[in-house]
Amino acid sequence: MLFRSRQVSPEKYIFSDGEDEIRVEIDRQLFPTNPVTDKVTVQIAGEVEKDFLETPEIDVKTLLVVN
Repeated sequence: MLFRSRQVSPEKYIFSDGEDEIRVEIDRQLFPTNPVTDKVTVQIAGEVEKDFLETPEIDVKTLLVVN
């Protein structure tokens, strides 16, 4: 499945599959030294956080460049 993302603050991103969206928090130190662009596929793993009256967010613990 192909996801698109956009940065909404220094460590917050919105990932979308064209129908649904989810907020993702990625600490800067998790990013690889080479830039991550829309041509790069990444795999993320983390913890889903759900605060009262807010939509779920993924707190990313690992980010791996797949290609």
